[in-house]
Amino acid sequence: MLLMPGRRSDLENLRFKLRESMNQLRQQLVAAGVVKVTSEMELTGTYVGGEIVGYADLVLAKKNGKQAVVDLKWSGSKKFPEKLRQNRHLQLAIYAELLRRKGGTWPSVAYYILDRAHLFAEDTDYFPNAQVVQKATDESTAHLWERFIETWKWRKTQIEEGQFEVVMENIEETEESVAPGDALAIEVLNESYNDYLHLAGWED
Repeated sequence: MLLMPGRRSDLENLRFKLRESMNQLRQQLVAAGVVKVTSEMELTGTYVGGEIVGYADLVLAKKNGKQAVVDLKWSGSKKFPEKLRQNRHLQLAIYAELLRRKGGTWPSVAYYILDRAHLFAEDTDYFPNAQVVQKATDESTAHLWERFIETWKWRKTQIEEGQFEVVMENIEETEESVAPGDALAIEVLNESYNDYLHLAGWED
């Protein structure tokens, strides 16, 4: 759309913002002592549910071999730090687990928000200049991975019994919809991205 007639200034503003944001990210990596950057790294592995595949936006490495995985987002300076705070950064946790299997240790995780040039992390151990998110729980990324596994087992059991829950804000909880204590708490999807929205029925 930005290539359409009359949008030249918008396109140039976007290019300027991206260039400045990339410069800020580069400074973050230099301050962290990063010596290797791999973009769109394919990560594969298996879990109790079968094969799992993902593409990490940025996988970083220092001279000492310590790694970090960074998820790039165009916007979301409130949403994604909150995921870190609540230990609900599942996409990053999956990437981290797949990297851990290769290197033996858990990598650091972070979000970089492009439109604000903000790097959010759980601490400054890897990124000394990151904006630190104070976590609301003592659980780590490793705990999040374990909760993901338990959630998958719970949902698989329900599906095998013919139960398929459509999670919506205005639907009251039932005994079957409450997640076990060692699973992830239910998260309501943005209705714009909910493929199962119409299974909830239609209003008159």
